[in-house]
Amino acid sequence: AGEFSLKDLNQTISLAPSEAIVQVEDFASWSYTNVFVIYMFFGLLWILNFLNACTVLTTSGTILRWFWADHVAEDKNLHDPMPILRSFYVTLRYHTGTAAFGGLVLAFIQFIRYVAAYLQRRMSSLQKDNKAFRILCCAFQCFLACVQKCIEFVSRNSLIWCAMYGTSFCTSTRKAFFTITSNIAQVALVTFLGDIIQRFGQLLITLCAGFSCWLVIDRDPKYGFGGESQLNSVMLPVLVTMFLAWFISAEVLSVYDITVDTILLSFCQDKRLKRYKENYHERSPAAVSGFMKKHKLKDKRMIRQASLSTFY
Repeated sequence: AGEFSLKDLNQTISLAPSEAIVQVEDFASWSYTNVFVIYMFFGLLWILNFLNACTVLTTSGTILRWFWADHVAEDKNLHDPMPILRSFYVTLRYHTGTAAFGGLVLAFIQFIRYVAAYLQRRMSSLQKDNKAFRILCCAFQCFLACVQKCIEFVSRNSLIWCAMYGTSFCTSTRKAFFTITSNIAQVALVTFLGDIIQRFGQLLITLCAGFSCWLVIDRDPKYGFGGESQLNSVMLPVLVTMFLAWFISAEVLSVYDITVDTILLSFCQDKRLKRYKENYHERSPAAVSGFMKKHKLKDKRMIRQASLSTFY
């Protein structure tokens, strides 16, 4: 008479009286595979952010030993011969949980951005017919990007504070946030200048790497016309070299960025301790103090503009 359907946990089997098995649909493998892919993708984001947090803790720990240990500098016998390895050991021994939790927060925000981008792509047909919906999706993506930038900025300073005092991630976030907001003008100015220097340095390194690649190929006869390894065009190796140089220089200059943030947060905390503690000996180097006093922002409009650029 009619068609029968048998269902269990893993399969749906459709039967008809006049026919053999018509259709077998397997749902379990599809759902398990997608869940596994999502799980692995989130784990990848977490691992990458965890490694980045360990890098911030190790680098900032090395800078902090130089900034605060001025009494050690007077006795050369107390110098640590391997400060980076020492800071890496302290990170693994005492701050692994902090790095994991900070990486989890950033991974969660990044995962939400990827999910939103995936849903936006799946609903591309709806966006073509509805401009208001497309604008709403773009605005939501922009909002998530701003939230991610703000959390990355606060999280980095939280890790620096953790390396400074050894407090938990949440406590470090609260104290670092109030320290930054109390010195927002100087933080904004130094962060803005640091970003400009980093971008120009990254661009300069990329251009120099591309020019060096072109120079080597142009001066070596084996790459010329009739040579052993004749090249039809030098554009491809030059572009590949510039592509690699752009990302490698970004990773190298990120150490400079962490160093600037560490010295800046240490200077703000040193100034705060000098303000509220009697007979406190200022630890900031003379060069840092002189730079901060020379480039102190006084114009309220410039302070507001620099503050807005701090998180972006």
